[in-house]
Amino acid sequence: MAIAPERDSALFSAMGEEPVAPTWKLRATRMGMVGGHTANGHRITKRDHFVSLPSWRSLSPEGTSQYTVRITYNGRSSVAPVYDVGPWNAHDDYWNADRERFKDLPQGWPEDHAAYYDGYNNGRAEKGRVRFPTAVDIGDGVWWDDLGIKGDQATVEITFLWMGRDPLAEPPPPP
Repeated sequence: MAIAPERDSALFSAMGEEPVAPTWKLRATRMGMVGGHTANGHRITKRDHFVSLPSWRSLSPEGTSQYTVRITYNGRSSVAPVYDVGPWNAHDDYWNADRERFKDLPQGWPEDHAAYYDGYNNGRAEKGRVRFPTAVDIGDGVWWDDLGIKGDQATVEITFLWMGRDPLAEPPPPP
């Protein structure tokens, strides 16, 4: 299941507006791992504020917000940088139309979701059999404090903010 904003590139080009960043409704998990280190070297603290996506292609350098996502859950929303790679894959940039691997899957449909729900790749991801689907791991501060999620798994909306304009941002003032 993928939710993506409909947009006409020609219309945005003609209007000179940045396209709206794509959003998909996908499964997520709470990161935890306090005291460990992320792929960019960040030391994970209690109630930390970052996410993990399954591709090295969109990893923010430590201390920066070069790549950020908006996570929305039950009307609550939070923006967080991408500091880690995973959980099931490290080469599945499912948000890109020209993804690194798994090119036969539609944009916005993660390989681990396809493995779990559709039996894709015999139910396996790069790191083994997919026991539960998760397109993003979310730091505890975002999970508990910002979004108020109970438990360790949830369905969230993920917006890839480096790919366009934030659909929840305030509109710019008129010229």
